[in-house]
Amino acid sequence: MSKDQVSKNSVNRSTEYHDLIDRLYGADKIFRYIYEVLCFAAYVGLHGGSRKKIKSKDEPVRLRLFEENELDRHIWSINLFDGNDVALLKDSTKCLEAFEEYANGGLEIIDNKLKDHPEDLTGIDTLSAMITTVQASFAGKKSTAKKKKIKF
Repeated sequence: MSKDQVSKNSVNRSTEYHDLIDRLYGADKIFRYIYEVLCFAAYVGLHGGSRKKIKSKDEPVRLRLFEENELDRHIWSINLFDGNDVALLKDSTKCLEAFEEYANGGLEIIDNKLKDHPEDLTGIDTLSAMITTVQASFAGKKSTAKKKKIKF
């Protein structure tokens, strides 16, 4: 498989957060699979306004895994939330790139939060607090056109 095929058929992740991803996924961890970590991280990155290019790539995650588990919709959703333009969905390579960069930015936010709470060995309490923060910011919110910035 050529380098171009890999980028079109997979989701890249940064070597910078290899240890963090390993900490968060596995049979007895918060997330069972890497693609679940990346979806969560992409939303964290989007809500935190953190889109970060991947400098050094770790082993990519096949796009097929997202599709088979019905998580590929999150790749496209991130792009809609980011740009509010359905036309963006025509370029799957750019959509994947945006998803990867938001996931990478989200991993940075998550990594910093977990470093701030070293007593939380599993990360469950810290991530739960992050989810609660997002949920609380939207609780009781009526339909508005404003985009709400969330600080973690």
